[in-house]
Amino acid sequence: FILFYFSFHEEVFLLPIDPFLKYWDLYKNEKKKSIPMSDIKKYGYPVEKKYQPRIDYLKVIDHIYINE
Repeated sequence: FILFYFSFHEEVFLLPIDPFLKYWDLYKNEKKKSIPMSDIKKYGYPVEKKYQPRIDYLKVIDHIYINE
């Protein structure tokens, strides 16, 4: 998985590796250099920002991979 932090929007998303690899292949083949925000929102999971822990991505990991 990859964590994306968008400071302008103050949003964090966890993107599973499979959708990321699609864009990585496009990048390696010099076809695309970015991932559209719409795809990150479509295939990713929002991660709540809190005080402690600052970015609670483990809660999302638990939801996706443990409590399927």
